[in-house]
Parts: sequence; structure tokens; C-alpha cells
Amino acid sequence: MVTVIRWLAAAVLFIGAPVGLASPAAADQPMEGSYTYSEPGRPQATWTFSPTCVPVCPVSSPECTRPFGAGGPSGCTLHMSSATAAQVNRDEREMNFGGTARIVNGMWGLTTPKPEGVQCPDGSYALSTDTYAFDDASLSGTHTVTWTPQCGMAAGMTKTPFTLAFIAPLPAPVTRYPLQCNQFGVCR
Repeated sequence: MVTVIRWLAAAVLFIGAPVGLASPAAADQPMEGSYTYSEPGRPQATWTFSPTCVPVCPVSSPECTRPFGAGGPSGCTLHMSSATAAQVNRDEREMNFGGTARIVNGMWGLTTPKPEGVQCPDGSYALSTDTYAFDDASLSGTHTVTWTPQCGMAAGMTKTPFTLAFIAPLPAPVTRYPLQCNQFGVCR
């Protein structure tokens, strides 16, 4: 009886271990293409991503079955540009920017300064630091705005959720791996 219980316990641990130890879901390929950015209270924008990657292990190596490490495209950065249909008001102008997103704690992250990011009590605008963190599997994220004490305001922070929706692939092919790596992991 004890042997059967031990065998069943071992079977449960063996079968359940991959499920319990699995890392959060991540795409096998980095994001690429155009997406609609939607956030409550802000104009919609088109975010365009173009990835650049460095193999975590040499692609030519027989041991390299995936050019990514565990958990997705850890050797990649996303070059991102954000654009609105018009730039008539401050909100639309603030949604036109670009930057480079990197994986941080399993999420893509991008930080950019916004010259007119927060409104002061007198109606003028002041500098903010905006951070966008998003998951490429769920296409959702958080927009965090922080500011220092300025123009009569105390330092502060806001967090707002946003979503992304795929629109189209990039018009031209992208070379994700511009570097050539040898069997020793030396890239050029």
C-alpha cells in the first residue's frame, strides 16, 4: 500500500513538475508589424515594431535547437514608433514618439520622456517620464506616468491599462538576426 502511494506521488510530481515550473507564456518570435494602441482617455495610435535579435546561442550550433533562450526572445530588442492620424492637439502630439523596448521581468518595457506629459495647476504642461510595459502574448500592458515636483505640483504617478491589436505585418521583410555567429558564440 505504501509503495503504491509513493509511486502515485512520484507520478504526480513527474507529470505536474513541467506545469508547475513553467515560466509565463511568451511568444516564440518577437513582435513585428503594426498594432493599434488603445488607452482610455487618449487618442488611438499606431505602434510599429521592428525587431533586432542576437542569438542567445549560435544558430549554427548543433546544440542550439531554438535561437531564443528559455522564456522567449531574450536576445531581442523592439524598435518602436508611435503615430497618430493627426497631430492637432497636445494629446495627439504626445502619442507621436519612438524608442527601443526590451524584455524586463518577462514584459516588454519602453521608457520615454514627454515634454508636455502632465498638466500643471495653472494650465501649462510639464515634463513627465512615461513607461510602457506590455505582454506580447496577451497584447495588454500598463502605461505609467511619473513626474517630479514642478510648476506647483508634488511628485506623482499614474498607471493606466492599455491594449494592442494587430493591424498588419511590416511592408518589407525584416532581418531579425543581422549578426553572424560562429560555433563558439562569437558574433560579428
